[in-house]
Amino acid sequence: AAHCVDAYIVMSQDAHSSEYIASADERRAWLTGFAGSAGVALVTFSEARLWTDSRYFLQAEEQLKGTDWVLMKQHQSGVPELKDWVLEHLAGKVVGVDPLYISSEIAEEWRARWTSKVSLKEIRQNLVDAIWFPLRPEDPCQPIVVHPIEYAGEPVQSKLGRLRSAYQEEGSEAIVLSALDQIAWLFNLRGSDIECNPVFFAYAVVSDDQAVLFVRELDDGKQGLSETVKSQLEGARVSAQPYSQFFVDVKPIIAGKKVFIEPSSCSMAILDLVPPEFRVKGLSPVETFKAAKNEKEIQGLASASKKDSLALCELLALLEYQVGKADGERPTEASVADLMGELRKKQPLCVGDSFPTISSVGPNSAVVHYRPEKKSCRTLERDQIF
Repeated sequence: AAHCVDAYIVMSQDAHSSEYIASADERRAWLTGFAGSAGVALVTFSEARLWTDSRYFLQAEEQLKGTDWVLMKQHQSGVPELKDWVLEHLAGKVVGVDPLYISSEIAEEWRARWTSKVSLKEIRQNLVDAIWFPLRPEDPCQPIVVHPIEYAGEPVQSKLGRLRSAYQEEGSEAIVLSALDQIAWLFNLRGSDIECNPVFFAYAVVSDDQAVLFVRELDDGKQGLSETVKSQLEGARVSAQPYSQFFVDVKPIIAGKKVFIEPSSCSMAILDLVPPEFRVKGLSPVETFKAAKNEKEIQGLASASKKDSLALCELLALLEYQVGKADGERPTEASVADLMGELRKKQPLCVGDSFPTISSVGPNSAVVHYRPEKKSCRTLERDQIF
């Protein structure tokens, strides 16, 4: 009520529209109790609803049981999409959202659907954080490391040159990057701020005459960049600034310029930085570059696949022996997931899993993104499918 809204929407994503998010960004999961990676929560003064897709119906039903949350099964007959439900039930009302945690693409889609019938209001103070504090985990800030040229296959200077040519062809004079995987690829850097993802929290802006990387390691009280990272950035004429200063320091860099923005990864808050007449929207050129692997990257993919195959073959051989025994302790879903990780780590250059191992037996196999818990997981049996 203090913010003069009739409803509040909580998305699943972080400020960079990441598919996987850090525990500090799990606002929707904390609020609802539903731990699936996809879903949108809406809270009014009288009800609470959660939309998610068919991958998570079973999980959501179980985790929302006994709560006030109403599960809205997306794409099922008779179940309206969130934007349609809002239009039907909240006409003439004001719906609040934190502009940092919704992509500009979704925000513009909602506004186009609702027109003047429903007002979408930006609330800069996150309302979930206001009640989550002080239990909310600390924002991650792990060390950033250089991704060696023998694996990247292309120096940063070359990538920046290609990027400038690409956005100039679209009529732009600068580009703002928010997607963490794109930033890591462009600057040949890696991190570990998000589980199963070799990325670090950052923003970047590239114009015709400068490139600036905004990272958490330069925020007050943080450890700062290593000398090897500094050297790589300086060699590519890239300046590094604190992550917390992005929304202030980026303004003079892009002022008066045509700015390329990727709506699917840039937040509503980033879109607000650029006046409508200066916006150029489209798929980020970095996403296109990243998808076309060079020779070194292809070699890396092939090598990683072989190593992972070796680990998987070793796992299956061990399971065949353990499950086949007439007596002795049987492996569990959780112990198999742990073993899979251990076997992968034996391989040279292993950094970690690309996603949590899905280890499921019998009825648990029906849960699409199942993740076993040690206290409640099932034991592997010879007569059940693993």
